[in-house]
Amino acid sequence: AAAAKAAAAAAAELPRLGTARRPPQWPRAELVPEGEGRGAIVLGRDCPTVVLGRAQEGGGRIDLDEVSSSHCKLTLSESGTLSLTDLSTNGTYVDGVRPKRDRRTVELRDGSRVTLVSKTAQDCRDRFGPLAPSYVVRLAASTPPERRQADADADAVAPSSEEPR
Repeated sequence: AAAAKAAAAAAAELPRLGTARRPPQWPRAELVPEGEGRGAIVLGRDCPTVVLGRAQEGGGRIDLDEVSSSHCKLTLSESGTLSLTDLSTNGTYVDGVRPKRDRRTVELRDGSRVTLVSKTAQDCRDRFGPLAPSYVVRLAASTPPERRQADADADAVAPSSEEPR
């Protein structure tokens, strides 16, 4: 009888058919442009590192003379940490502050503002117009609370309503 109870308890711990938890997702980060002339730069499993600059291809290309060929590097770790390394001589700013020369890599947070060449987003817009190299960081962890709750509810394993036999 004790063995049967133990087996029933173990079976109750298993997820019910159709309620298995989804595997954890790779973190995601976006640099959302503040101007109208650029698309968002997305980092994730398929693209965890992006270099911004004149000599880059795809979404990382910024075709402005004042921007270095390799201006800065963004790296998203598997743990969800987004970091920026300033590779330029013309300046990369995070929330209006340029990373120090002895520590050129800084961690970005949700809502951080990244600007190239100019200290503020307004300076960028005044200088470059709609192609201003100014971005706001959005991390996957910044999902709206109602969506986080809906995802959590969908991931929850439904308790068994049947009594073990």
